[in-house]
Amino acid sequence: MSIQKITDPGYKQWLAILKDKIRTRQLNAALKVNTEMISLYWDLGKAITEKVANSNWGERIISQLAMDLKAEFKSTNGFSRSNLFYICKFYKFYADHSKLVQQHVGLFPTILGFVPWGHHVQIFTRCKSVEEALFYIQQTAAHNWARSLLVYHMETDLYNRQGKISSNFQVVLPKPQSDLASELLKSPYNFGFLMLSNAASERELENALISNLKKFLQELGPDFGFIGQQYHLQVVSLRPSTSF
Repeated sequence: MSIQKITDPGYKQWLAILKDKIRTRQLNAALKVNTEMISLYWDLGKAITEKVANSNWGERIISQLAMDLKAEFKSTNGFSRSNLFYICKFYKFYADHSKLVQQHVGLFPTILGFVPWGHHVQIFTRCKSVEEALFYIQQTAAHNWARSLLVYHMETDLYNRQGKISSNFQVVLPKPQSDLASELLKSPYNFGFLMLSNAASERELENALISNLKKFLQELGPDFGFIGQQYHLQVVSLRPSTSF
């Protein structure tokens, strides 16, 4: 049975609103995951750096830790030996500048979550100072830069050409259809961090989808409701039967 397509302008406008709501919710979820992951990397970097400094194992411990973490968290991408070294560099790059971080209370921790890990690696490996790094983090979040565009601006030395860190920078949600949002949503590090393996059952996936659907319908107001999960719906055709 074919369904007659609704072409009313009112429906198209309503559909556009729903699409924006869905994209915004997806981006909010991706940002929360990214923020948790970056916060974990900071804690790991601190723990590893302190253990290397206060033990006789030296940097050998990073190789051992990579093997042990990968054995325990098989579907997580962020625990390779090379990434653990990056995590340590990330922590040490900012750790000695606690006063600078404190001066940006409400800005620095929040804005770190708006930038994917791949962006961070480019920033702290290329920048010569924390001030320069913060500038590129701010610009990335403000202008929704993809990683390639971020690298271009660093290679052309935008920091020294344009100026310093904005003291009154306002953190805003990335645009749902921007390049930055796309990279946040598709980040392999984020997917690995969630540890949703290929072996996840169909029911687990269904429950996760239904949970988000319930929240979405609640936001739409009293005109919408959730009847039940796997609800049996019987469709009766009112068309008169036609015999040939």
